[in-house]
Amino acid sequence: EHVFSFAKALQTTYYTSGKALSDSAVYIPLLKEFGLDLDDFKTHWLSEANLVKTKAEFERAARLTRGFPSLHLELNGSMHQLASGYFKYDAMAKQLSALKEE
Repeated sequence: EHVFSFAKALQTTYYTSGKALSDSAVYIPLLKEFGLDLDDFKTHWLSEANLVKTKAEFERAARLTRGFPSLHLELNGSMHQLASGYFKYDAMAKQLSALKEE
């Protein structure tokens, strides 16, 4: 629950306020708002392990994505593209329902 709230706050910060998420100072008010420790965040966010994981995730997303926006679902170890570029919600929801029934 808090993960989605934090993600929403990050998107608002980026898309509405136009702040760069690569700047650690941008996170300070959000960390305070969500009761998270700034030092722990900086230690983990800037760690070599996190940088390697982040780079790998960006490379993975680049391999999967054929259009923008894209929506993918990883389910039981398999990746499923639900939408790429313009899509209608009903078609995407139908595909999602079919995957849930498998």
